[in-house]
Amino acid sequence: MAEVKIDIVGPAEIPTIADLYNQIFRPSRDAAFFRRRFQGRCNVLMLVASQQGDAVGFYIGFELKPTV
Repeated sequence: MAEVKIDIVGPAEIPTIADLYNQIFRPSRDAAFFRRRFQGRCNVLMLVASQQGDAVGFYIGFELKPTV
């Protein structure tokens, strides 16, 4: 069974996330789309799953109501 490593990543990995997104979904989005989308969000969490050094999956989430 293959080992998959999940890492918390920062804004520097947005191009990697955009590449993975474009492999799965249409229409294609660029890295600037993701930067704009999460610019005003609180506590953005970006995870990238890697298998043998290659990015194979991602997750992006953020806090909707940080004051509650």
